Amino acid sequence: LEQALSEARLEVEQLQQAVASASQAAEQQHQQQSRVQAEWEARWQEAGSRHMEEVRSLKELHRQQLDLVDRRVQGVVAKKDSTIAALRTELAEVQGRLRKLEELVLGGPPARRSGVLSS
Repeated sequence: LEQALSEARLEVEQLQQAVASASQAAEQQHQQQSRVQAEWEARWQEAGSRHMEEVRSLKELHRQQLDLVDRRVQGVVAKKDSTIAALRTELAEVQGRLRKLEELVLGGPPARRSGVLSS
């Protein structure tokens, strides 16, 4: 009976060691998984931060490009407006010279004639 009891104690001790060893292995595996997950989350955060910085940089670049295009468009519009104003002035001068020429060639102010070079 003592031998059976001794064998049972030995078997219990071996089972306790196996349980302790399995518990230790499970704890180590859990710690490793926690480290891997923490590393993954850190990399994910870093990638997200880099992406946001790239997006900010692209937005700033696009804003600068739009500002440049806007300045160029404003320059073209201003030039167009000044060209139109210059052409109107030139047209008014030409019309004035034509009226004077009409008066010289046809005699009398253009208002008295109907349909002859009138503007």
